[in-house]
Amino acid sequence: MSENLTVLPAREALQEIESLVQSEAFTQALERLQSLGRPELEPAESVRLHHLHGVALARLGRGLEAAGRFRKSLEAAEGCQDQIGQARATEELGAIHHQERRLAEAQNHYERALRLWVRLDDREGEARNHRNLGNLFADFNDQVRASEAYEKSRALYVDIGQPDEMAASVIHAASLRYQSEGLDAAVEEYARGMDQDGCRHHLVTNNYGFLLMLQGQFDRALEVLRQARQDMDTRKAAEDDLALVHLNLGLVHAMRGDLDPAEQHLRQSAELLERHPEARAVEILLLVNDKWHAQGFKPHLVVDNGQKRALTHLNLAAVLTRAGRAEEAHEQLRIGQELERSAAYPFLAAGWIHLTEGNEKAATEAFRRAHGMAPDNEESRRALDLVNPYLTMKVGRNDPCPCGSGKKFKKCHGA
Repeated sequence: MSENLTVLPAREALQEIESLVQSEAFTQALERLQSLGRPELEPAESVRLHHLHGVALARLGRGLEAAGRFRKSLEAAEGCQDQIGQARATEELGAIHHQERRLAEAQNHYERALRLWVRLDDREGEARNHRNLGNLFADFNDQVRASEAYEKSRALYVDIGQPDEMAASVIHAASLRYQSEGLDAAVEEYARGMDQDGCRHHLVTNNYGFLLMLQGQFDRALEVLRQARQDMDTRKAAEDDLALVHLNLGLVHAMRGDLDPAEQHLRQSAELLERHPEARAVEILLLVNDKWHAQGFKPHLVVDNGQKRALTHLNLAAVLTRAGRAEEAHEQLRIGQELERSAAYPFLAAGWIHLTEGNEKAATEAFRRAHGMAPDNEESRRALDLVNPYLTMKVGRNDPCPCGSGKKFKKCHGA
């Protein structure tokens, strides 16, 4: 026979495993790998086998085991002078070290992988590792080198005709500009990524739409977010990303006064987020304080690291309140508050809903709790002062109430 009986089935299994990894069926791929034992393979096939094993383990969150497999793949690739195998394994090792916050080791691996991709004249690999280095330098808080790496990555992706692959570079570059120059600069960066570089990946369009909302460009935000939604259908995007786009679509409709589509999108977001209860993001919180805008109260706030699910229910409560559906609004408000008990923003949202309905006592209690949780937050302090300006004063419980009633504070406005 020209083939060893154990070699041919192993090669067929290797093709099967590669197909499973490419389709992201990592658990099935790992089970198939574990059933192989120690197959007899050519050196180049061993490189491939160890690499696939490492990828399956890494994508299942088993980084330490994955690193061992990638080292074996690298060793086998060096033994048979497989530079592509060396570049792939080195890049994956960099990603594992990066995830583990071993940044110096990650940088060494990324830079070695970059040199290998340059030597191979593989511009896609080169672009990817410039992007990896940009992410790494951003984690180092080295904005100059991060920006330089992202620019190199973007230029390469444009040159090879893969604009959507630059999504991470566009997002991180915009984030750096937001931190250093503000909202308008970040919007400009996203516009450049879309209009000049042609990157219309849903992660870019969703973030761009969100920032346009913050600028008050609601019509343009709606247009861009609809593009994000369409792109997600094409790519079969992750549920939590889809939920975030529905949340943002609901918000922009609410800000435009389109309450029916706002409710529809927010309910879709809430349904999707039931399977992702811990997902968090920077998001908008609608505040039902329409009667007090003239006094300087904002119609919405930006919440850092807010729980997506809680914010979806709280925003739905605001929409339902504006639609005059108080009972349904209070149910959504209850869910939102229960989901995020340790944060101030659900109580701030509740206070404005209560005050809009004329329940000043409940509003005062909600604002008091919000202020107690975040005493440095100007919005919660001003809201509490609106309903009871004496609660933020330094007054003893047995002192006369500053309102001049003659009663003790604890029996009057401090009750």
